[in-house]
Amino acid sequence: MKSNFTLLLITWLVSQFYISSLNAQSCCDNDNTTTLCYLSAADFCTTTDSYCYAYSLDGEFMEPGLTQKLLNPANYGAGGIVSCNIDLVKLDLPITVQSINDQSCDIVFLGSVTVDPITQVSDPRESYVPLPVLEAINEWSVLCSNNLVVASQGETTVWGYSLENENINPNTPLTGTSLASIFDGPFGSITSFNQGGSFQGVFTGTPSTGFEILAKDELDRPTVALDLATNDLVVGDIGIFCTGPGDVSPGPDIITNNDVLACNIFALACLLADDVETSEQAFEICPNESVTLPGGDVVSELGVYRDTLASWTGCDSVITTTITAKTIANTQLNTKHCAGDGYSIVVNGNTYNEANPIGQEQMTTSGGCDSTVIIALQFSQHTAQTIDPILCVGESIPLNIGGVADAPGTYLDTLTNFNGCDSVLTINLDFHPVDTSFLVKQLCPGETATVGGQIFQPGQTSSISLPDQFGCDSFIVTNYLLFPAPNVQIDSAVEVTQSNFTPFSNSIQGDYLIKWLENQALSCDDCPNPVVLSNDGISPFTLTLTDSIGCLWNYPIYVTYICNSFIPNAFTPNADGINDEFTRFSSGCPVQEYQFQVFDRWGEMVFSTDDPAIGWDGNHKGKPANLGTYVFLITVTEFGQKKQFSGELNLLR
Repeated sequence: MKSNFTLLLITWLVSQFYISSLNAQSCCDNDNTTTLCYLSAADFCTTTDSYCYAYSLDGEFMEPGLTQKLLNPANYGAGGIVSCNIDLVKLDLPITVQSINDQSCDIVFLGSVTVDPITQVSDPRESYVPLPVLEAINEWSVLCSNNLVVASQGETTVWGYSLENENINPNTPLTGTSLASIFDGPFGSITSFNQGGSFQGVFTGTPSTGFEILAKDELDRPTVALDLATNDLVVGDIGIFCTGPGDVSPGPDIITNNDVLACNIFALACLLADDVETSEQAFEICPNESVTLPGGDVVSELGVYRDTLASWTGCDSVITTTITAKTIANTQLNTKHCAGDGYSIVVNGNTYNEANPIGQEQMTTSGGCDSTVIIALQFSQHTAQTIDPILCVGESIPLNIGGVADAPGTYLDTLTNFNGCDSVLTINLDFHPVDTSFLVKQLCPGETATVGGQIFQPGQTSSISLPDQFGCDSFIVTNYLLFPAPNVQIDSAVEVTQSNFTPFSNSIQGDYLIKWLENQALSCDDCPNPVVLSNDGISPFTLTLTDSIGCLWNYPIYVTYICNSFIPNAFTPNADGINDEFTRFSSGCPVQEYQFQVFDRWGEMVFSTDDPAIGWDGNHKGKPANLGTYVFLITVTEFGQKKQFSGELNLLR
C-alpha cells in the first residue's frame, strides 16, 4: 500500500525516542484500536464560566468539530484515510499512572484549563490542572516508548516549555525539516495556517533535552513541536483544535485548513503511539524494469510502497520502498547556424552538418537506460537588401563596417539579420538640393515684415534658414526696400508775425490724398497750402500724404511765431493821467509767464509784479521815488519760449 507520510520522519522519530528514553519499556500495541484518552477540563473547574471547561474533547469548542472528525470511520478506521481505529475515552478521577494504564490508553490528549479555580483569574500561559495530575501523565508518557501525550498551552510547562501571547501569523513548516507531515499528511497539504482568538501562543522557553519544530511563526519561533525526551507533541495554542475561537469546522468532514492541520497532527500521533519499527529503501529504474517488494509483490510503476512485516521484537515492521525513474537523457539538438559557416557535430560516430542536418541516434545513459538524441540542425541563408535614402546636405549614415556614407554614391555595408546571419546592405545615397530663394520686398514707412520669426524693417538685408518640405535647411535671402518717396516739395518751416501769415509754398505733384493734423488752426485740412488762422503757438503742423499704394508719408512743418513786443522807456507819475505808470508791456502773442522788476542805481529792487496788466506807479515803500534813471528787467514766456527784456527808464515828474 502506498504511504502518504514521509517514512524517513517516522524512522527518525522512533530512533530519537529510543535514544532519549533509555529507561522506557518497548511496549507493542497488539490490539487493532488506538485508545485516545482525554482529560476533561470540566473535572477541574469550580466556576460557571463555560470557557473553563470548553477546551477539551467533550467541551463546547471541540465536541462539535474535532471530536466528530476523530470518531468518523471515514477519517480514522480500517477503511478510512488513516487505518487508526480511535476509541475515545474520558480519563477517570483520580488520575494516576496506574489508572491511565488500567484504561488501556495509547494517547492522552490534555485539554486546557485556563481559569484559576480559586481566584477565577484566567491566564492561558498557565495550567490550573493540579500539578500531581500533570506529573502522573508525564510519568506515564515516559513509561513506554509508545505512550503518547498531546499537550497544549499552559499544560506544556511540566514538559519544560513556557509561552507568551506573541505569535505573528502565518505559521509555516521549518524549511528542510523531515517533520513537515502535519503540513503534508494523509488528510491533505497546506502551506501555512493562522492562529486565531484573543490568545496566540509561541514557545519562548524550551527544555534542554531537545525538541523538533513542526511549525513556526513569522519570526521563526516554535508553535508546534515534538518533544525529544518524551516523544510527545506540544502545541502553543489550544485554539488550533477548536471550533469557534479557532477555524476547525463543525461536523465530521475535512473542510478547512485547520481541519487538515488538526487531523494530520492526530494521524502523526497514531503512528507514534503504534511504536512501529520502520525502515526504507529506494530504487531507480528504467522504463519496463520492475522491483520485487519485501512482501513479494513485483511492481513496475513509480511510487511509494509500504509493506508491513513482523519484526524480531514481535512488533510490526513497516518497510517503505520508493521507486523513481532513472534520468533518461532524451536530447534534442536543434541549434541554428548560417549557411556556409562550416558547422558540424559528431553524434554516436555520425557527422551532422549542412549536408546532413537531420537524424536520430540511440544511446545508453550512465544509468544504463536507453536515450534518444534527435538532431535537427537549422542553417539559415545570408540575405541582401538595397535601400535608396535621400538625405539633407550635411547628414550622413554610419556604416556597420566602419566609417560613414556622407556623399552621393553607392556603399556596401554588412549587418546581422533576424537569423543571426550576414545581411549585405547596398546603400544608393543621394541628397536633397539646397533650396536658396531671394526675396525682395518694398515696405511703406513704419512697416515691418516677419520671416522665420525674425522681424525686418525697410533697408535691412539678411539670410535666414528655414526647413523645406523634406525637413532640410533652405535659405532665404531677404532685401527689404522702402517704397519711393513722393515727388513733392514741402516747407519744413514757416513764420507767422502777429497773425500775418506768410503762405505755405508746398509743391505736391501727383495723385495723393492730403491730410493735415492739428487742423483746427488751419483754413482747411485737405488742401496743399492752407492759411494759419491762429497764433496760439501750434508747432509743428503735420502734413500726411497717402499715395496710390496706401503708404503714408508724414511731413512735419515747424512754425515760428514773431510777436513784436513793445516796452516804453519813460513815464511821468505826476497824476496828470498821461504816462503815470511804467510799463504797459504789450505782445502780439499769448503770454504764458510774466515777471516785471525795477531796480534803482544802487541795485535795490523798488518794484516787482507778475501781472502784465500792472505797471510801476513811481512809488517805493508808499512814497514817491526819487527822480532819475532806473533799470528794468522783464521776463516773459511766449509759445513755450522764455525771453528777457531789460533797459533803462527815466522817472520824470
